[in-house]
Amino acid sequence: MAAVHNHSHFPAFLNTVWAKAFIVAVILISCVVPSDIGGIVFHVLVESYLTVAVFVALTLILIYGAENIFNFDLGKYNRAHPRAQVWISSLLGAMPGCGGAIIVLTQYVNGYISFGSVVAVLIATMGDAAFLLLAKKPLMALVVMAVSVVAAIITGIIVDRLHGRDFMKVKIKPKEVYHSKTVKVPSQHTRDIIRFLTFIIMFPGVIAGMLMAFRFDVPHEVQDIIGGIGIFFLLIVWVLLKDQNPLVNYAVETSKTNLVRRTTDETAFIIIWVILAFFLYDLTVEVFDIQLENIFSSVAWLMPLTGVLIGFIPGCGPQIIVTTLYINGIVPFSAQLGNAISNDGDALFPAIALAPKAALLATLYSAVPAVIIAYAYFWIFE
Repeated sequence: MAAVHNHSHFPAFLNTVWAKAFIVAVILISCVVPSDIGGIVFHVLVESYLTVAVFVALTLILIYGAENIFNFDLGKYNRAHPRAQVWISSLLGAMPGCGGAIIVLTQYVNGYISFGSVVAVLIATMGDAAFLLLAKKPLMALVVMAVSVVAAIITGIIVDRLHGRDFMKVKIKPKEVYHSKTVKVPSQHTRDIIRFLTFIIMFPGVIAGMLMAFRFDVPHEVQDIIGGIGIFFLLIVWVLLKDQNPLVNYAVETSKTNLVRRTTDETAFIIIWVILAFFLYDLTVEVFDIQLENIFSSVAWLMPLTGVLIGFIPGCGPQIIVTTLYINGIVPFSAQLGNAISNDGDALFPAIALAPKAALLATLYSAVPAVIIAYAYFWIFE
């Protein structure tokens, strides 16, 4: 029997303009509080915008823009060509950053693709660590991407053969919209102006984010200004979202949605979860003083497994550290390979929010090829 996922991820009372505005006000006020927490919150907001939001938006623009230009609907194509789903998902997952994976997860929560495709995209996804590896060791980056894509396709096909294409299939629910009787929501015209400004501001953010991803020096003042302004507007878009889940609601509409509106709304919906996860991670590191370098200082044969296990940690931060350690010769290529296959980058945050059971099970499945390939390389070549 097909699974039905509830796409309403906040309690009803939080899906109002007042409640969202209060949350955003608390976040913004905490940034200017003279304390370590204030510094962490501001850092999280800027990092979330420049390392995740702009790349998600760029991917959405490319995919949805191509759909509009060529009159191509990826969801309809996936439904009409079930055998191509795993292949398409694997290739989208191989794109540097997490935007491609989020596109695939959107397809899944709309019931267009199989569970095996979700497993495939999480295996192929390396997240923002791919930018670092491409900049420092481009040949090895291509090797990692190629191995990950092959592993993703094979594993995804096996999972679909094992469970069937309808395993954990999502049923599309009707459009979910909250209606506030106590707050006058700004007009559609006003919301579209805010979306347009948010969209335009994303372009300097993309440039700064790309430079940072390839390890060019971007002054911290520039990062703070671009990231601070960009995330402020994106949070305002989230406050004014009338749809509880634009990832689902735009997908089920029969008419083509405005590119600016869809890109900004979906990016805003995704980034609120990323901000929460980044904050929890940074706070945990700050409180418990976690050092991944010390975790790797163990016997050699445990290093590939350590790389795989660190890949289970949501977010790109831990994975970028692993890649940095590999580039500096601290960890072997087998650990880098295992981490690249097992890690899901920032895509795991919205995945857990949208379809938690499927996301966790798919993550566990991704560990199988990660362990096999990492240790195969370790025993043969290291």
